[in-house]
Amino acid sequence: MSKMTFVVDFPDGQEPTVSAATDILGGKLVSAAFADIAERYDLTMAARLALQCGIRWDRVLHNLVCDNDWDYLDTRPNAGAIIVPSDRVEEVRELVKELVPVWFSIDVRATK
Repeated sequence: MSKMTFVVDFPDGQEPTVSAATDILGGKLVSAAFADIAERYDLTMAARLALQCGIRWDRVLHNLVCDNDWDYLDTRPNAGAIIVPSDRVEEVRELVKELVPVWFSIDVRATK
């Protein structure tokens, strides 16, 4: 038996009721998370999951920037900067080290 992972975004208050008896496209539900993945896992874990689902690194980074209301600056070809709250700088630097290919440079800066 094979397993697949789906991440589905529902409007607040419109999340479906699920149980062990829930049929998903002909398969049996074996696991469900009742919170946003960003609330349960660190950024690196969320990025790894997205990469494993086949999402390109630049799209993963773009989504993280947008979802967290950070700013992104294009500083030169193949380079940029992410502006994050000062308490998240180290966390985002670690994410950038793991996510961004060596031929692309991303600086992480604190908001002023």
